[in-house]
Amino acid sequence: MPKKKSFEVSINDYNLIKQNYIVSGKKINEQIIGSRKKLYNNKNILIATVVKQNILNIGNISQPQFFSFLGVFNKNLYKNFYDNQELFDLDIDFIGTSRKKNINKFDSLKTGDFFYNLDLNSAYWQILYKLNYISLDLFEKYKNQDDFKIVKRLCVSFLSRKNQKHYYFNEKEFTISCDTSILKKVYINIRNFLYKIFNECAKTVDYIAFNIDSIYIDQKNLKEAKNFFKLHNLDFKLVLCQKISSLDYTFGKEKRKF
Repeated sequence: MPKKKSFEVSINDYNLIKQNYIVSGKKINEQIIGSRKKLYNNKNILIATVVKQNILNIGNISQPQFFSFLGVFNKNLYKNFYDNQELFDLDIDFIGTSRKKNINKFDSLKTGDFFYNLDLNSAYWQILYKLNYISLDLFEKYKNQDDFKIVKRLCVSFLSRKNQKHYYFNEKEFTISCDTSILKKVYINIRNFLYKIFNECAKTVDYIAFNIDSIYIDQKNLKEAKNFFKLHNLDFKLVLCQKISSLDYTFGKEKRKF
C-alpha cells in the first residue's frame, strides 16, 4: 500500500479547511482535475483530496512509477503537437455502432463449437502511435511491458478530464476553466479510429460479435480477419472461446454470457 502524502486529507477535512481559509479572507486557489482537488496558497500546495474515494487500479506498478509514466506521456504528447502542427486539425468522425452481436451467427454454432476472440494488444497505445500522437521511442519502450497495460489505457482516458481552477479572495470566488478541447479530441479520435476499424472488419467477415477493441470470429473467418489487421499493421492476440450453451460461452478459462 503506497504511503499517503502528508498534504492529502479526507474530503470532509478538505472542505472544512477550505471553508476556514475562505472565511478568514486569505487568498487561495483550488485546482480540480478529474476527481482530484488541490488547494494552493499562491504556488504552494496546502492540502489535496480525491472526491471519489474508490482506489484507482494501476496494475502491478507503484504510484511513483504511475505518475512518472503520466509525466513522460504528457510531455511526449505535447512535444508531438509542437513538432507536428497538423495534429491540431486531425478530426476522425464516426457514425455507427460501437459494438454489435450477430445473434443468428452465435445461434448457428453448435454447443461445443470453438471460435476466437481477436483482440488488439494495448489498443489505445497502438492507435496513439499510429495517429502520430506519441513518438516511436516511447511507443516501443512500453509496447511489450505488460505491467503498464492498464496505465497505457488510463493515460488516454485521463485526456477527457476537465481542468478548472477556482480563486478565492475576501469570500469571493472566480473560476477559470482550462481549454482542454484538444486533449479531448485526442481521446475522441482514438476511440473513433477503433470504432471505424472494427466496423470495417465486421463488413469483411461473417463475425459473431465485435466491440471497441476486439472481434469474435469462427475458424472459417479467422484467416480473413487476421489478414485485415495485418494489413493495417495492428498487433493482436487470439483467445480461444467455446460455446457451452444457447446463451453462454467460455473466454479462455472464463465463463461469459453472449
